[in-house]
Amino acid sequence: VHTFKAGKAAVHRLCLAPDGLHAALGGSAIRLVRREGWKRLARLPGHAEPVQCLSFSPDGRYLLSSSGDRHLTLWSVSYASASSSDALEQSAASLALEADVVSAGFRPGGGSGEGEAPSSYAFFALAADGRLGVWSVPASTLAPPKKAKKKKAAAPPSARLPPAAGCAVSIAPGEPGAGGEERILCAAFSGEHELLVGYGSPARPHFARVSVALPGGELKPEVVLPRPSEGLLAAAD
Repeated sequence: VHTFKAGKAAVHRLCLAPDGLHAALGGSAIRLVRREGWKRLARLPGHAEPVQCLSFSPDGRYLLSSSGDRHLTLWSVSYASASSSDALEQSAASLALEADVVSAGFRPGGGSGEGEAPSSYAFFALAADGRLGVWSVPASTLAPPKKAKKKKAAAPPSARLPPAAGCAVSIAPGEPGAGGEERILCAAFSGEHELLVGYGSPARPHFARVSVALPGGELKPEVVLPRPSEGLLAAAD
């Protein structure tokens, strides 16, 4: 168990980097720290509310964050020392949804080979209204901006991601007049091309394994979940 000296700022979320040596702490801002000694390397401003979602990309080059509002931000991460003029990371892209973000996370894997950088990064985002989508972003779109000679505040996002997801996940329509409100409640990647989705009613949730990619690896435009039944686990093609 690792402990570190309490600071003045509250911590709402913590996410470990894939290298196991660094972590991101989410409060009113995001702090990138080195686990050995818990030294702060950088501070990422930009969220108006406390951070609710944090997720590193599989290679640790990017960090996905949201403060529970409609916006997601992708940060280009540098593990340079805070004493370096290049220590301050910059946002690489942003995304605005139609409702507040409940959860989000990067897809595991994605590289073309061991040690190779992926050609694209995929992540999911679940909104408070139950809308679930998966986006795939070319790595070239997220290329970090050129480093400034002098340390200064983070620049505005260099890319705006399309609000429409590459793959939209929804629940099949019910019979007319059927009672009860059913929506997608939670989601998480369970494989490189698979999501585990909880949906239905909070009192009786159902779960489905959702394949979000075609055989070639590109995202399916749409995945429709079967209506909740007596079984708790279903599979969606």
